[in-house]
Amino acid sequence: MTLQDRLEIADLFVDRGRRPVLRDIHLTLGSAEILSLLGANGAGKSTLVLAIGGLLPVRLGTMKLGDVSLVGAEPYEIRRHGVAIVHQGHPVLGGLTVRDNLRTAGLFLGKAEAERQVEAALAVLPELKPKLGIDASALSGGQKQMLCIAQALIIRPRFLLIDELSFGLAPAIVSRLGDVIRDVALNGVGVLLIEQFTSLALSLADRAMLLERGKVVFEGTAQELRDRPSILHGAYLAAADA
Repeated sequence: MTLQDRLEIADLFVDRGRRPVLRDIHLTLGSAEILSLLGANGAGKSTLVLAIGGLLPVRLGTMKLGDVSLVGAEPYEIRRHGVAIVHQGHPVLGGLTVRDNLRTAGLFLGKAEAERQVEAALAVLPELKPKLGIDASALSGGQKQMLCIAQALIIRPRFLLIDELSFGLAPAIVSRLGDVIRDVALNGVGVLLIEQFTSLALSLADRAMLLERGKVVFEGTAQELRDRPSILHGAYLAAADA
């Protein structure tokens, strides 16, 4: 793996509303790798994704994509560098058709290239093809999540950050999306996955990190965490006690 194939975070501190949330976070994500980020509600998982995407300021620390610093960069600049986010709750642009939602995601690519990438995204998620002419707000929850993933793929990401892949979705849809994520990673994209169902997250991931109250309390292979469920239970129980 070369330097250009890594997203690297070191000594990261992030606040929200003047309250410290993330403390001394270290993370490395490589191309074609799936890293699962686990932890109870309030552990700081979404905060980390928003900070990487330039949507929250970093108080201390470094974030680099290869030799390019992401600290202080605007969200659109980070997208141009190849970092795409699938936000929690599968938000779409209501009032626009599914096709226009896809085209909007590729505005900075130029018209011809954007159309090529729309077609490439539809090849990954052909379930969206019959829906192209309808208002995106009329989609089911699973279809909206597919649309959000397709929007992220249109920028040809080097790294894809997914905040709650299965939130509110039926098991059959979750299984289909899991297959999509595996295929995306096999095509060279590094994936940082937040997922509420730990069994699903660990079945998809190569490595796993566990956050507890804004700090990393475990980092290793997904298999290690599957073999040591007491680590997960301890982190979630500590959050409940807090």
